[in-house]
Amino acid sequence: MKKTNLFLPAILTLIVAFFAGCAPQAIAPDLFLETDTPGISFAKEGGTKPVTINASSTNWIAGSDVDWLTVTKEGDKIIVVAAENPGSDERLANVTIKISSQQVSKSIIVTQFGTAPSLSVEKTAFLFDNLGGTQEVPVLANTKDWQVAVADDAPWLEYEIDAERGVLILKAKPVEENAPDAKETRRAMLVLSNGTKHVTLNVAQTGWLQFTEKALIGKNLTRDDVLRYETELGHERDFEYEDLFYPEGKREEKIVMAFKSDAKQSTRTVYLFDWDNNYRDLVATYLKAEKDKVFDMTDLDDWMSARQFNKIKDTDPRKPEHYFYYKQEGDEVFTYEVMNNATDNFGYRDFNGAYMVYDRVGSQLELKNGYVDNFPLRNTSRLYDTSFKLEEVKAYEAAHGMKPAMNHPQTKLSTVSGYTDLYESFAFEPETKTNDPGSLQTVVYFFNIPGLVDPTTGNPRDDMSHDPALAGTVGFRADFYKDANCAYRITPSWYGPEWDEFNPRSSTIKAGMKVGFESASVNQTYGVCYFIRGTEEVAIMQPQGKDIFTLSFFRSKPLVDFVRKKPTL
Repeated sequence: MKKTNLFLPAILTLIVAFFAGCAPQAIAPDLFLETDTPGISFAKEGGTKPVTINASSTNWIAGSDVDWLTVTKEGDKIIVVAAENPGSDERLANVTIKISSQQVSKSIIVTQFGTAPSLSVEKTAFLFDNLGGTQEVPVLANTKDWQVAVADDAPWLEYEIDAERGVLILKAKPVEENAPDAKETRRAMLVLSNGTKHVTLNVAQTGWLQFTEKALIGKNLTRDDVLRYETELGHERDFEYEDLFYPEGKREEKIVMAFKSDAKQSTRTVYLFDWDNNYRDLVATYLKAEKDKVFDMTDLDDWMSARQFNKIKDTDPRKPEHYFYYKQEGDEVFTYEVMNNATDNFGYRDFNGAYMVYDRVGSQLELKNGYVDNFPLRNTSRLYDTSFKLEEVKAYEAAHGMKPAMNHPQTKLSTVSGYTDLYESFAFEPETKTNDPGSLQTVVYFFNIPGLVDPTTGNPRDDMSHDPALAGTVGFRADFYKDANCAYRITPSWYGPEWDEFNPRSSTIKAGMKVGFESASVNQTYGVCYFIRGTEEVAIMQPQGKDIFTLSFFRSKPLVDFVRKKPTL
């Protein structure tokens, strides 16, 4: 048999093989080196400034590449001393910090002003939500004599100059909910000037009702729940819109309920109910644009950003205006799936026009029509969490119907000297096991142990942390689910079952995108699928034959970087 992978080590072996054969040795994810500032600046006269270093080891060194800077190490800080600049031009230098004998380094940029006026900021765009607030803008200037002018009339925006600290303070007033322009995103432009140089700042504030602020989502909700909720909000039932749906023109229970929204762009909230249950149970919540209209993407991006939602775009060329916005809160993820074409509709006789689906994705695996409908993030946010060790893991799993599997081969104590009281890995199994498709069969946690060796290479494991402060925390987690057909489209081969090809279903890829994971690469022969989110989150899916598939969640910047560079594995 070509595919005999029954437990997680097969996944790790494959990862190691790819790293060994395709890329340089990766930097262990536990090695880190951070500074409390990306750069420092000095006046023409020079001076002294400290920089705090946060590193995984105290064995770090620092130095400069110019003779006008002196760098010394004092505890967890470096002291940077600049001599007077005799010239008229600004000068630049780098201070480099690195961990000895490791491929980890960090540079900070040092600037020193000359006699010529200089003026700059690190960020030129600023966003406030409808509640207003205050933001500070650090201004790098070699003089305190700089001013601010507002290019447009913007009574909602105030500012203060703190020249001593070199800071511009922006203050946005709250948007009055009943004001005539309350639904609009308001914008202003400020110009900083020292008489010679000018910097433009763009400031925006989202309105109250560009898009629907309140819509009902959740499982086990009924028509009565929806009607009660929308009535309490004072929203009017949109019977004219409901008349479009079968049976047309009749005021009776239908597959949808619609309510008029006060929002400028999503002008109605539409609730879709289960066709097979007499339209009683809520299936989906839609925010719908006017007929043949689309959402303004600049406004939508601002609105989502002000609410701390992240954005990814569908890379499928057949869906040019398909976007996902997501925000994780603990184990749950709130999502908006946006279809922004004037010809879009969600079916069931809906008229054309952009719409978005608002949802809350739970932490456990769910199926729709027998296929994966959501990524089971579970406690992924607790990786490398010092307050989430074995006892907390046991409590979490017990609350979800899982018990310790003490006889499982992956339940084993560490053999690393000094850490033999910790488990290297620990397995759990259901209190009541079923063979239903999508049912959780086994969960294995792998814990960070300093000095833990990869048995396939004999080297320290590069998918785990070796930081003593993180000993006993969760490095990654692997979930084993019943029936690979739930996640894969399995293509039979003429050569026999061991040569079948495994391709992730489009529903699986969409489930990942809903919570921010992009499908990065697929190996059809072994079915290994890499999903990445941000700069360090990785999910690896792999079939263990046709009966079981695994989802493993890591935090590894080297692995993310590797996958981004290798679109096909």
